[in-house]
Amino acid sequence: MKARSDLDPYGPPALEEILARSEGIMEVADDRGPVRTIFNGRRNRPVGLYPSVKCRRSIAWESRLERRTIRWLEVDDTVINYMEQPHRLRFLFRGQRTHYTPDFIVQTENRTVFVEVKYRSDIFKMRPEDRDRYRLARSIYRSIDRDLVFVTDLRFKMQKVWHENAQVVEESRRLLPSDDQLTIIIDHLVSRPRSTLGACAAAFGSPLHGQRSLMALMLRRVVRIDLNIPLGPDSAIELRKDYAANLHNLVAAKTVRHA
Repeated sequence: MKARSDLDPYGPPALEEILARSEGIMEVADDRGPVRTIFNGRRNRPVGLYPSVKCRRSIAWESRLERRTIRWLEVDDTVINYMEQPHRLRFLFRGQRTHYTPDFIVQTENRTVFVEVKYRSDIFKMRPEDRDRYRLARSIYRSIDRDLVFVTDLRFKMQKVWHENAQVVEESRRLLPSDDQLTIIIDHLVSRPRSTLGACAAAFGSPLHGQRSLMALMLRRVVRIDLNIPLGPDSAIELRKDYAANLHNLVAAKTVRHA
């Protein structure tokens, strides 16, 4: 893809010149999955697999901050899909061959971005040459209309209420609402375009179980719940505009599961 003609945000030279010198090559796995596994038995830090409803596969994580990031990606209904370790970017940096592997690729409703997850303390300790290496990688990504963004622990502190609510919603990810429940909630929200969590749960006839079922539907991008205020009966809920397509995917998944 042809590079854009704008200047690199970190200053000259122009982006085309940066790309010509960097000789960037993006390597992906044959199965289009993660390019490497993290389970090699040699890392002295927490690792694990997250059973993702949104991605319909297990997502590997190798730090507690990555695990929290996965929760955010799983619950945020503007995120359509995501994957860890999506590719390996090989390029020239200061005359030497090097490579960079982003932690995640994230597809949202508006754009696709590559994500690097780091604690702020690690960023503060980063050497100048490492900062320049990230800047060059970002320039290469921007040449194909992508971006590299950093997610730090500050995000979870600044948006504390949202992420506390996300933890509650995440606990419902293994629930699979019945066909009757789906019919009830769709009918309720079609007739009331904007309702509350309590009112929708009451329509189920079970306030507690009903709320959990609604959270499960949010994870499947059928409904949208306002997580910016403490979660409760008065929390706003509405059908997503694309709920019909996502509902079709949910029904299809249930059919396969019971086949």
